[in-house]
Amino acid sequence: MPRVTDWSVDPETAEAEAKAVALFGHVSDLFAALGHAPTVLSGWIDLVRRLRTDLSVDPRLHELVVVRVAGSIGATYAETAHRRLALKAGVRQEQLDAIDLTATAQTSAEFDDTERAALLLAAKVAAATAGPDDVLTLMELIGERDATELLVIAAFYCCVGRITNALGVVPMGGG
Repeated sequence: MPRVTDWSVDPETAEAEAKAVALFGHVSDLFAALGHAPTVLSGWIDLVRRLRTDLSVDPRLHELVVVRVAGSIGATYAETAHRRLALKAGVRQEQLDAIDLTATAQTSAEFDDTERAALLLAAKVAAATAGPDDVLTLMELIGERDATELLVIAAFYCCVGRITNALGVVPMGGG
C-alpha cells in the first residue's frame, strides 16, 4: 500500500501531518498509510490521543489489554509498539511472557484477579465472543468507567490490527 510522502497536497492533509507530528513527534507508517484519507487520519489521531492520555483506567491494564488483543489477532505492529509501552507503564517482562502463552494467560500467577479479568475480556473481544457478563465481571473489580474504557480499548485495537494488517504496516525494522 503506498504511503503519503507529500503532505502538502492540500490543507487538510498538511493539517493531519502537523497534528501527528505535534502529538507523537513523527508521522508513523500507519499515519502515512492513512494519510490518503486525511479526514479519517485527523479523527484517528484525536481518538488515539484521548485513548492514550485522557482515560482514567490504569495504564498497566490499558497496555496489557492492547498487547493481548494485538497478539490474539496477529497485529504485530500494535503488539510490538505496545509491548514497549507496557514496560514503560510498569508491566513486568514476566507478565508479557505469560501473555504469549495465550491459553494460560487468564490463569497465570503473574496476574492478579483484575488483570486476569481484563485479559479475558480482551481475548473475548478479539475473538468476537465477549458478552455483557464479561464486562460486568470487570466492572465489579474496577468500576463501570474503567471497565467500559478497557472494552473500548480492546475493540479499538482490534480495528487497529485489522487496518495495519490490511495496509501492510509492519513494526519499525520489519516484522
